[in-house]
Amino acid sequence: MVETKIASLEQSLEKIERLEAKVEAAVQMITELRARSETLERNNAVLQERVETLQHRNIALSREVDELKSAHEDEGGSRDEIIRRIDRMLEKFGELQI
Repeated sequence: MVETKIASLEQSLEKIERLEAKVEAAVQMITELRARSETLERNNAVLQERVETLQHRNIALSREVDELKSAHEDEGGSRDEIIRRIDRMLEKFGELQI
């Protein structure tokens, strides 16, 4: 009977040791996952800052493109007007020569 109790206690002890090993493995995995999570959160914050910087840069470049387009259109209108005036002047000069 004592032997049966000893065997039962040994089995219980083995179960406890297996459970302790599982708990240690789970704690180690949790620790690794927390470290990975913290790393990913830091990387995410860095990337978010980069996205915001690029969005601001994109807005600034879009404004600059709009300004350049507007200036080009204004310049084009002026150029066309100058060409029309030159054409009119050449026509008048041609009329004077005849």
